[in-house]
Amino acid sequence: MKTTAKQPAVSRSAATGPGAPAPPQLTRRQVQIFSALIVFHLLAIIAAPLATPPTSGTFGSLLGALQWYVEPMFLNHGYRFFGPDPGPSHLVEYEVELPDGKRLSGVFPKLDEHWPRLLYHRHFMLTERLQAFPEARRSPDTMFVAGAVGGLSSESVLADVPGNPVLDMLALSYAKHLYHTHGARRVRLTLIRHLIPQPQWVQNGMTLRDESLYLRWPLVEYAGEDEPANVDERQRGAELLAPVEKVAP
Repeated sequence: MKTTAKQPAVSRSAATGPGAPAPPQLTRRQVQIFSALIVFHLLAIIAAPLATPPTSGTFGSLLGALQWYVEPMFLNHGYRFFGPDPGPSHLVEYEVELPDGKRLSGVFPKLDEHWPRLLYHRHFMLTERLQAFPEARRSPDTMFVAGAVGGLSSESVLADVPGNPVLDMLALSYAKHLYHTHGARRVRLTLIRHLIPQPQWVQNGMTLRDESLYLRWPLVEYAGEDEPANVDERQRGAELLAPVEKVAP
């Protein structure tokens, strides 16, 4: 029987010892090229945040020059995290009436319920998508009060803008989801705007969760497809609501 002698294993230290071949080295020209590519990519990463308003024309021009690279590489993110002037946040409060008369209530997004954080963010984006509702349903005088308190721009309080049908349907879809999930008899949604207190309010003792910082607009009440329409055929089974319940902290 023929046997083959085992070759001794080469240790790592031996492979990298004095007699080992030197690893390939980049030339000076290659180092310069790779360094330039890395710097260019880092510049593209910061171009979009620098160009996010408020900004200067210089940063806008920089982003324009790099647009051909930023867009396909999906680097066009603001990363300002709503600064330097963050606006109010929004929640949706829901009340579900069950066939046996019991009622379930809750709010989303909710930190202690929607976890991990990405799930909270998904619910957060659902509520932020509805934030145009209050401004779209106010008469000019009420819009002025809500605008002065809620931090709306002066332009948004000058006219009565009709409700956005896309946002109407979004609110209705949220209500339908809760309706079918719970086998409900009726679902009612309320949009809550959580205002950011002014510095002087905080200095006077107001907390971030002070009740007066919450504005509420009833959004939609849904009672199933088989009920007659309360508003129009497009909103069959739903009643879109508008009154402002609280507008002043």
